Amino acid sequence: MKTIEDRIAEQEARQAISELRARYAWYGLRCEGEKVASLFTEECFFEVPAAPGSPRKALRSRAELREFLGRSRPALGSILPLVHNEITSIRGNEAEGSCVLHRPATSGATAMAGRYLERFKRIDGTWFFSERRLFRAIPDWEDEHG
Repeated sequence: MKTIEDRIAEQEARQAISELRARYAWYGLRCEGEKVASLFTEECFFEVPAAPGSPRKALRSRAELREFLGRSRPALGSILPLVHNEITSIRGNEAEGSCVLHRPATSGATAMAGRYLERFKRIDGTWFFSERRLFRAIPDWEDEHG
């Protein structure tokens, strides 16, 4: 059985990861790509859908993510990302989980829904994304295994 201290520490980690997800959405909404990138470990993995028929876009470091977000800046402000249905499993200084992304149509953007599969690391007391992979459900379904 977990001690009360262990249970409190787990809840604090869960809350910090929830806020990390919220900051990602908030910074993206405000076109703050540098701040989005700062939420990831230096050696992270970030993967998102590409145009239909194209391979998924995979980035393998904070520097690559920063560069990608710098090129994507005009699109960032046209989205309103809503993150919910969070599931998180904590194991010491690492965690994994998933959450749902719902993006209503705003400023001419297409509505979209999907889910993130994620891994996290706590470094010097702060939680970061170490892996984040987005799989679109609407407008089209993607196979997360292929």
